[in-house]
Amino acid sequence: MEQALEGSGLNIAGRAAFGGSNFWVEAPDHIDTEILAVELEKSGVLIEAGAPFFHGTGGPKNFFRLAYSSIGLDKIPDGVEVIKQAIANY
Repeated sequence: MEQALEGSGLNIAGRAAFGGSNFWVEAPDHIDTEILAVELEKSGVLIEAGAPFFHGTGGPKNFFRLAYSSIGLDKIPDGVEVIKQAIANY
């Protein structure tokens, strides 16, 4: 996952230091990841919108969590590409 993300142009905003199974990704400011998640699901790619993880209201809507523990290694690069294209076409 890390290799696919680093080569994609997507911004890794956070990752677990030990034993983590997900990455936090920062999309461009104009992206609402709740909307992005719905669109990506139609393509079979799942992300988790980050807004509920921020304290209070009015937090950023452009972060999302991308888990990888149950995804086959061969599917990760294609999934990251789908995310990249969805953001470019948003």
